[in-house]
Amino acid sequence: MSIPTAAHAQNDPFQNDPSQHRIDWFRDFDFPGVVYRIIQVNGSIQVSYVSSGFRELFEAEPETALTSENPIEASIYPEDVLSWRNAVATTLQTLQPLKWKGRILLPSGQIKWVQINGKARQNSQQETICDGLIVDISEQKSTLFEQEHSEEEQHQTEIALQFQTAQERLIEAVTYNIRQSLDLQQVLQATVEQVQQFLLADRVIICQMNAPSYVVGSIVAEACSPQYASLLGWEIGNFPLAHTKLYQMGHYQAISNIHQSELDPAYVQLLETFEVKAQLVMPILFALEDQTSYLVPAPSGQFVWGLLIAHQCSEVRQWQLWEIELLQRIEHQLAVAIHQAELYQELQTLNTDLESQVQQRTTQLQRALGSEAVLWRITEKVRDTLDENIILQTAIRELSLTLNLKSCHTSLYNISQRIATVYYEYAANSCLCNQYNILMADFVEIYDSLLQGKPLQFCPLATYPAGERISLLACPITDGQQILGDLWLLHHSDYCFNRQEIQLVQQVANQCAIAIRQSRLYQKAQSQIQELQKLNLLKDDFLSTISHELRTPLSNIKMSTQLLEMILRELHVLPAENWKSGTSRKTDKVARCLKILAEECDREINLINDLLMLQQLDANTQPLIVSKILLQDWLPQVVETYEERFTSRQQTWILDVAATLPPLFSDLFLFNRLIGELFSNAYKFTPAQERVDIAVQLTDSGRFRIRVSNTGIEIPASELDTVFNRFYRIPSADPWKHGGTGLGLALVQKLSNYLGGTVWAESGSGQTCFTVELPAHWDESSQGTQEGGTIA
Repeated sequence: MSIPTAAHAQNDPFQNDPSQHRIDWFRDFDFPGVVYRIIQVNGSIQVSYVSSGFRELFEAEPETALTSENPIEASIYPEDVLSWRNAVATTLQTLQPLKWKGRILLPSGQIKWVQINGKARQNSQQETICDGLIVDISEQKSTLFEQEHSEEEQHQTEIALQFQTAQERLIEAVTYNIRQSLDLQQVLQATVEQVQQFLLADRVIICQMNAPSYVVGSIVAEACSPQYASLLGWEIGNFPLAHTKLYQMGHYQAISNIHQSELDPAYVQLLETFEVKAQLVMPILFALEDQTSYLVPAPSGQFVWGLLIAHQCSEVRQWQLWEIELLQRIEHQLAVAIHQAELYQELQTLNTDLESQVQQRTTQLQRALGSEAVLWRITEKVRDTLDENIILQTAIRELSLTLNLKSCHTSLYNISQRIATVYYEYAANSCLCNQYNILMADFVEIYDSLLQGKPLQFCPLATYPAGERISLLACPITDGQQILGDLWLLHHSDYCFNRQEIQLVQQVANQCAIAIRQSRLYQKAQSQIQELQKLNLLKDDFLSTISHELRTPLSNIKMSTQLLEMILRELHVLPAENWKSGTSRKTDKVARCLKILAEECDREINLINDLLMLQQLDANTQPLIVSKILLQDWLPQVVETYEERFTSRQQTWILDVAATLPPLFSDLFLFNRLIGELFSNAYKFTPAQERVDIAVQLTDSGRFRIRVSNTGIEIPASELDTVFNRFYRIPSADPWKHGGTGLGLALVQKLSNYLGGTVWAESGSGQTCFTVELPAHWDESSQGTQEGGTIA
């Protein structure tokens, strides 16, 4: 008979057991094998007693077994562990007898076959206890037994694999839902539905703990059998702190019978309200970033986001280990889903904030672009006119329509008299011209600010004429030098003009100031032009009058000179030969006096004729008769009249006119005068032994180009711009000392323009050339459209 050791006596779990006679029976007989006791506490399996036979069968001391965690399972052969766990779990949950056969692996490496039998019950503390015997059956194990055991093992393995496959499918389904959707509510709902179907529970819920206390929770997802009340949306408050701490540390709660548990009576009463008889609670843990708002400290660095709870309402239920492990795995997946959902929510929040910022920026840009468009439109309109009235009306109309104003009016200042005169007001889609004066002294604070160039926004205490209060914006119209006036914008009382709108009004006011300044300068210039035109008319009238008044006596003087010459010839005072022939008779004093008198008379008559011609051309009163001119026939005849003059000055001339030139249709009288002035200019200013070239050609555009050039003389480049001015003479450019009035080239330019052409001068390389271009067919549209120019 085996004698119990001291360790057995000190740790004997049977001392206070009511079934003492069974313990005595085990001790009194040297029973083969190992007597054991297993206790299940809160889902955890502990070995509380083994007999001395443990030393022989398991090759370990009983004291070591009592201090080890689950020593029996630790010795089970690895391939038999699953069947052992299932057998023990079934016995502890259903209180059915335990009968298991399998292998154990000893420290020496030896493998033995054992048979473990046991009987489960619940003690007074509602703990599940299994007492039993472990017997070595290695010797009795036969080939048939081994075969049966192998078949049983295979069957158990298949069952376990099927069960494990079902669990994996459930986990995969939950994982799939998490990956398919970022909607946390959708994931939670799908999870509770799948868990309820797999566990065959009456109700599965997810309770989310509410911030900041995290001891009050709300039911956010539920799958419930139809015969039981729904808890979705309920709020469950004041979870016991002891439970909260355990949950936070990752401990679950498996209660097979709420009436035989250590739950708080109030909590039990709450569960009874929900018809709950058994429940399995698995905490859903999440990393805790900030513990300051958490009621219970979180040393583990995580907090209880919520609880995954399975309710059995129809009967009490012993929760299996695999069910607990299953919920633990599902909890891990839910934690991932919650983390993803929160990250997605943060991303959505960031996207919303970004979209809001983009929208705000877009709105600002649109407003800026709108303001730029309004400013550009107003600027274009005020620049299109030099009428001060139109400028002001345009500004207040565009501002009223753009800013949706009640009304807008504009004033111009008389600084010396301290008066602001309101000229225009825009209201109700119409512009009114109600001119009235405002004394600045009556509104000192307002006009002091405006006169300093500062805009002013305020709400006057006095009401609008319609009996309502308004918001006002007053902006000065200034060009940077002087305050010219102001713009007043009226809006409803709760409206505040923003910075962008104020800038727009200021820019419009600046554009108005520039336009008003330009308008006033234009009006001043127009007044000066009108005065100059009046003076010019007086001058023209004076010249016309003087010319006519001088023409008659000069004609009489010329006629008298010719009559005197005839009388002197008849009296033989003058010889019969022409006294203008340049012979020695010129020395005669009388002849010389008559010659001077005749030449000066012709000169003055030519001057008067030139002045009258210019006056007629300026006044556009010179009649114009278009006729056909064949230049190849007409020009040689004109040149012949100057041949004697060219020869007397030892000048040569070349005429280049193509015989195939088409006819020129122009005024013959004016054209003859134009060519005559060019020839006279070349004759007067060409030195001896030099050449005068006259060429006519047709341009690609069909215009006639007439070039008259002379060699031996150049016009300085600085003088080319002024040779066509009236009364202008080129200094030191008169080798023959002819003098002149300076009207010849001015008349050439005027005639060219009058005939629809243009003229310009070129000078360089020892020669000067004047070029005239005329249209082949004169018409009124071409008259006076060209201006003369110079090319050096």
